Amino acid sequence: MALVAICIPTFEDDQELDETLHSFKLQTFKDYQVYVADYDPDNCSKTRQVALKHNAHVINVKRKGIGYARHIATMASKEPIILAWDADARFRERDALERMVNYLMANGIDSTILHVYQEWRKGDFHIFDDQVTYFHLINLSRYMLPLTYTPGIMFSRNTYKEIQFKDLKKWEDILFGLEAFLRGKRVMIIPNVTIEVSGRRAKHEAPLNALFYDYDKAYREGKILRVR
Repeated sequence: MALVAICIPTFEDDQELDETLHSFKLQTFKDYQVYVADYDPDNCSKTRQVALKHNAHVINVKRKGIGYARHIATMASKEPIILAWDADARFRERDALERMVNYLMANGIDSTILHVYQEWRKGDFHIFDDQVTYFHLINLSRYMLPLTYTPGIMFSRNTYKEIQFKDLKKWEDILFGLEAFLRGKRVMIIPNVTIEVSGRRAKHEAPLNALFYDYDKAYREGKILRVR
């Protein structure tokens, strides 16, 4: 059994997933196992083939919703440390995963929730750009509030048994961090670790609307296109 379970929900994410899983192979830390929970109602074979190519465990999830799929992947894993991830996210630093694991263990594996800074992979941030202001707001809140956002939440299996994702359709990642804080856990952002994401949520919606947008419904209806 590995030390870290990387849990990734997917919905027609074969192209993004292929690049993401390859990026994990470039990390200095190798003691991990990937779990892919695919909630495509048509059981997309491409996503499954990509996951198996990278030696990931694949779970077919019948119920729709990214939060529920993330929960199923977490429950299917056995490793003592869990990293909640997204199909389009990649670490910028090659030793990022190793540093996250060491940081979690140094600060108390069962008393700490880690999360990280995000940047948009398609270019520099501009504070008044509707496509990326959403991420500015998210990153600012990381330093001011005990909230967590996927991708990039790391916690122990014992912590998850105590505090599971509450809203399995939406906000499950934010509520997880808040619940952890209210139970006396430390919610910490690890310094000098950055995740690059595609910005596919902010690509479709203005920043304030993005906070209340039903992404799962938009994916199913084809309103959100993948940002390559």
